[in-house]
Amino acid sequence: MWPPHDTQLVPDDWERNLRGERVERRLAAILAGDVAGYSRLMGLDEEGTLAALKGHRRAVVDPKIAEHRGRIVKTTGDGILVEFASIVDALRCAVDIQRQMAERNAEIPPKRRIEFRIGLNVGDIIIDDKDIFGDGVNIATHRLGEAARKAVAADDTDAMAHTALAIFELFSGHHDEARRRLHRALSLNPNSEFARGYLGGSFAFGGDCETALSHLDEAIRLSPRGLLVIIWHLCKGWAALLAERYQEAVRFTEEAREANPKFPDIYAVLASTSGHLGNTASARTALDQLLRRMPGLTANDERLTRPFVQMVDRERFLEGLRKAGLPEKRA
Repeated sequence: MWPPHDTQLVPDDWERNLRGERVERRLAAILAGDVAGYSRLMGLDEEGTLAALKGHRRAVVDPKIAEHRGRIVKTTGDGILVEFASIVDALRCAVDIQRQMAERNAEIPPKRRIEFRIGLNVGDIIIDDKDIFGDGVNIATHRLGEAARKAVAADDTDAMAHTALAIFELFSGHHDEARRRLHRALSLNPNSEFARGYLGGSFAFGGDCETALSHLDEAIRLSPRGLLVIIWHLCKGWAALLAERYQEAVRFTEEAREANPKFPDIYAVLASTSGHLGNTASARTALDQLLRRMPGLTANDERLTRPFVQMVDRERFLEGLRKAGLPEKRA
C-alpha cells in the first residue's frame, strides 16, 4: 500500500539550506489515491488484480487526469500522486474517476471490485527535481487514508469525513446534500474553516449572496492567513457576480488576487464582472490573463463548468466573458 501513513514525506529544509541548495515552493492542489483492500485483492488473484488495475488506469484514471490538466508525479504499486494547478480541476477529476469506476464495478462481485480511495488538499509543496514534498502532500495523503475512507462510510461523528464527502456532492451538483453534510460537520466542529468556507461556496453558486458572504467571512475570520483564504475571497467574488453586484465582485476578487495571483478563476470572475460593467480595458486585461492560463478557451468550453444551481447564473457569467471578448467557439 502506498504511501504508508507513517512515511516521512517532508525533507529536512535545514539540511538543504546548509548544503546551499535552492528550495522551490508553490501552492498546488494535490490528489493522492490508492486502492481499498489492495493487499487482500492481490492475495485473492494477483495476476487478475494487476491486469484489472492497469485496465482501469488506461481507461479511466490517466485520461481523466489529462482531461483535467493534472500532472502525475509518481505511481507506486496501487498508489498515485497527482498535482493540479486548481482545486476545482482536482475535485472534478476525482468526481469523474469515482463516477466511472462505479459504472465499471456495477457487474463485478463486491469482493473483487477495485475501488479507489482519493484524498485532496490545497497546500504548499516543495519541488525536488520531478518529485514533490511538503505539507500539501502530507495532508492529501492522510486524507486519503482517513477522511476519504470515512466519508465513503459516512461516519456520522467525523467532521472531516462529512466535509470531504460534501465537497464531492457540491461539485457533482448536489447542493442540498452537500449543505446537509457541511451543517453536520459544523455541528461537530464549529471552528472548521474548511466546512464553513465550502458551505459559503455552495450558497455562492446557489445564488444566495448574503448567506454566502456570511459564511465566507466567518471562514476568513477563522483562518485569515490560511492557504485556503484565496478560495473564500474568490467565492465572495462569485457570489457578488451572480447577484449582479459587480463592483463588490471586483473588490472581493482583487482580494483573492492579493492572496495568490495564479488561480485562473480570479481572471474569469474579473473579466466577466468588468464585461458587465462596461470597463472594456479592464475586461480585456483580465481575459488575457485568463487565456494565458487556459489557452484556446471559448464560451462553450467545459473548462468553464462550475457548480451553478441555476442555468441563468451560468449564462450571466458567460455573457460577461463574451462582453470581455471571449469567442463563442473556436474559429
